[in-house]
Amino acid sequence: MKKAVAIILVFALCAGLYIGLQPDEYSFYTDEQIQLSDPMLSLDLGSAETAAAATETGGLSQGRYKAKIKLFGMLPIKTAEISVIEKKRLVPLGVPFGVKLYTEGVIVVDITDFVHGGNVYNPAYAAGIREGDIILSYNGVEIKSNEELIEQVKKSEGAPQKAVVIRNNLRFETDITPVTDDSGGGYRIGLWVRDSTAGIGMLTYYDPEATTLAGLGHSISDSDTGLIMPVSSGEIVSAKIEGVVKGTAGTPGELLGSFEQNSVLGILTDNSETGLKAACVTDRFSGMDDCEIALKNEITTGAAEIICCVDGDTSERYDIEIVKINNNLHETKNMVIKITDKKLLERTGGIVQGMSGSPIIQNGKLVGAVTHVLVSDPQKGYAIFLENMLLK
Repeated sequence: MKKAVAIILVFALCAGLYIGLQPDEYSFYTDEQIQLSDPMLSLDLGSAETAAAATETGGLSQGRYKAKIKLFGMLPIKTAEISVIEKKRLVPLGVPFGVKLYTEGVIVVDITDFVHGGNVYNPAYAAGIREGDIILSYNGVEIKSNEELIEQVKKSEGAPQKAVVIRNNLRFETDITPVTDDSGGGYRIGLWVRDSTAGIGMLTYYDPEATTLAGLGHSISDSDTGLIMPVSSGEIVSAKIEGVVKGTAGTPGELLGSFEQNSVLGILTDNSETGLKAACVTDRFSGMDDCEIALKNEITTGAAEIICCVDGDTSERYDIEIVKINNNLHETKNMVIKITDKKLLERTGGIVQGMSGSPIIQNGKLVGAVTHVLVSDPQKGYAIFLENMLLK
């Protein structure tokens, strides 16, 4: 009896270890059969959504799917996420660009009390407005700028006004009653808001088939609230790097640059957690050398290159090492990279602000983009898988 129990326990332990070793995420190309290399395991993709997305080749259209991993085709052992990417060739860039982004509505970046009738008061807070909210309309008027909100508040003359607000992707309405400021500042509601931002980064790739551009590898977020800024309109323009603040341990460096006038590269279409997307409006990148893309399971630790610009508008290739791979599809910190190129280290000290979006090449394939510097060690930083950029 004891021997049988011991055998069962050993079997259960081995089975648990085997199941634990199976990945939670898998990546495939659209023209591939969705199957695992382990003959004892299979993927059950039998949902209506998955069936509708099947292609003529037996694969799936680009997207993310859920699947059950089954042992011997019968016993479900865990649920996995399947990423399916269209196989294509892209033009890696590493070209500096400037972005001008205007938000959908205005973002509340601060709530400030003031004195009304001898008492501290805040009409917006009393109406339920909080930092990070996005005000879409006020008094029936669509709000696109700080000035438009100020104008509507002034017109109120103390009457309640309806605001349409978004918080955590949920829309609600509330009535705000502006009141006068005892200091003589007219009618106020007690808010500081932001409607636009600008910055410099690196373009990651040009897609010649879709005529789109992508860059940064992470979102443009509001500096006060940390929220991703919703895009109403915007454009990306050519930029030149005019100087470098060298990074040191504890102090991130920075690329200093300027926008070039009358040099629009694209019209901004998306600002997401995995970077910017824009419709290309220039032929500047047509005819440039392209390369294959790589899925995350094709990437290995070891030697690679980044393409970036640290002077003027000329891009160069620099040696790096991929130190660690983190197979997490939902983060922008999928890889830890280290700058090994002596020329780049001498110039910048490693990864600096403004380098985000620099494409990473390994074995001749585009595998991802630089996203963040490791502040404690500027020679190291983080990078995003290219497939994460493509799936957004």
